[in-house]
Amino acid sequence: MRAPTAEDPDAPELWAVVAEFRRECPKCGAMWDRHEARVRRGEPKHFRRPEVGDLTLVIEVMRFGDDGQRMTAYQAEPGRADEAALGKLAAR
Repeated sequence: MRAPTAEDPDAPELWAVVAEFRRECPKCGAMWDRHEARVRRGEPKHFRRPEVGDLTLVIEVMRFGDDGQRMTAYQAEPGRADEAALGKLAAR
């Protein structure tokens, strides 16, 4: 819900769903309050995997047409240890 509300902050139907969500799940509402609603692109995201330890990947969001479809991809920067760790995970 964060991405659509960030992309269209004036859409009352989206905010109605968020309000219902917050009413039905106060714990989730508190989680919502701690995060800024926005679209993420080109930002690092940190992961910890027992198989390879810590790694940092960059998030990219690709949009397909105007119907809201999107694909999110995480990639490692070439030549870094994160790339090798991601390769080890892919080989499993």
